[in-house]
Amino acid sequence: MYIKHKKAQAAMEFLMTYGWAILIVLIVLAALFFLGVFSPKTANVCQISTPFFCQDVVADDNSLGIKIKAQGVSSATVTSININGQDCNSFNTNLDINGDFFGCIVTLNKGDKFTVKYTLDYTRQLGISHKIIGESSGNVENSRKSKILVIENTNNGGSGWISKLTSFGHNVIIDTNVATKAQVDSYSPDIIACFNTYWGCSKSALFKQLYDSGYSVWTEGNDNYNAIYLITTTVDTSINVPTIYPDTITNHPLITGWTSASGSGGDGRSGITGIRSGAYSIIKDTTNNYYEGIYLDEIGKGKWYHHQSLGLPPDRLLKNIVSVLSLH
Repeated sequence: MYIKHKKAQAAMEFLMTYGWAILIVLIVLAALFFLGVFSPKTANVCQISTPFFCQDVVADDNSLGIKIKAQGVSSATVTSININGQDCNSFNTNLDINGDFFGCIVTLNKGDKFTVKYTLDYTRQLGISHKIIGESSGNVENSRKSKILVIENTNNGGSGWISKLTSFGHNVIIDTNVATKAQVDSYSPDIIACFNTYWGCSKSALFKQLYDSGYSVWTEGNDNYNAIYLITTTVDTSINVPTIYPDTITNHPLITGWTSASGSGGDGRSGITGIRSGAYSIIKDTTNNYYEGIYLDEIGKGKWYHHQSLGLPPDRLLKNIVSVLSLH
């Protein structure tokens, strides 16, 4: 009995000693797994041959952007993009060869890996046309948090817009005393905005100067003086149009992920009947064929989105606008 008891005690001590050791190893392994040691983050990679140079590639839960520049090239156009095996439309097709972002509005999950293949048509300075394929890969990052400087907000007309953008985690700064580019420069914003709803944006000359110098501009309001650079003609109207729709004819990536938006009531307002050459129609009042959302991106300048209707857009459209405007 004594010998059996000693053997049982030894076995128990063995199990206790190595049991604790095994438990500690399991805890350590679990911690390492949680920290991602066994699924290491892949560094973002961007590859394209000369005369192009890849400057950056970024991906979050709503968009993917690639920034490239070129030497000895007179023009370059994005002809195709494929992300994780799915084709998509680029929000910018005619590239500024001194450095420009292009990419897609696409739903991705944080931490997921992505692979991108894209094709560019370009012309050498000697006039010879070529085609080139580039590739990028990496990990989806956190949602980008943009700094949005609001320099017009008459009678707090854009409070709903500001509240919504703040709820998305963006840093929205309101300073309606800003009147010069130097004042804007001091904030280093990603986007400069006017949220006026019932009133037109009065600082149109400053917005045009900012756009010409490479800033991303976001205007919202009832422009009835054709003062906004994107707008060429308007008409007075009092027709109630409660719902407006994405313009599927132009099929710009900003229309991705939503099917309708709030329009305008029947009070006196302006309907946009003409937009600047090169601008994209994003939203239409299909009852009267008025333009309600317009986007413009010209080589050597910034980006500009104007929203004419009074209603607050759907969340996905707001996220799309920020995704595109914040890449520069």
